[in-house]
Amino acid sequence: MNICINPWCKKRENLDEVERCQNCDTQLLINNRYRLIKYLCDRGETAATELFEIEDLQDPQTPKVLKVLTNNEPKSVNLFQREQDILIRHRHEGIPKGEAAFSVFTSQGEEFPCLVMEKIAGHNLEQWLKEQGAINQKQACQWLEQIVKILDFIHQQGVLHRDIKPSNIMRRPSAQLV
Repeated sequence: MNICINPWCKKRENLDEVERCQNCDTQLLINNRYRLIKYLCDRGETAATELFEIEDLQDPQTPKVLKVLTNNEPKSVNLFQREQDILIRHRHEGIPKGEAAFSVFTSQGEEFPCLVMEKIAGHNLEQWLKEQGAINQKQACQWLEQIVKILDFIHQQGVLHRDIKPSNIMRRPSAQLV
């Protein structure tokens, strides 16, 4: 299944063999390279972004995600551009690797900024805690130490993370937090 990138499209799921959305006529192959294959996070009522698992036709073996800004308010655009810059330019084991930043235009001419980044294997801490239960003090201290190092790196780049919560922190199978 191909998913239409247009957040205002009324019927976003399309057959694999079509090139344009059957509902809104938006191009389904993004940037001549990426195909949206699964919703990871809907924008909901107040969120300014959507997150999709994608297939990269130039690198089909590497799992990736696409973050799409659906809100064109200046503050949202500025924050999204800063995130793009940090994830693409800076490398740290505790932040996802950004790969590409570009804009997509719908058939109606609406622009949506996009960010392609690595897909982190594992669960977020909220999911992990639901599955594993409460953690002990030693584990809590290890996690806090990792989080503080990640935040210190981000703060050194002049960025303040504004949404720290268990559902926004991924735990790789290696136990590294991201």
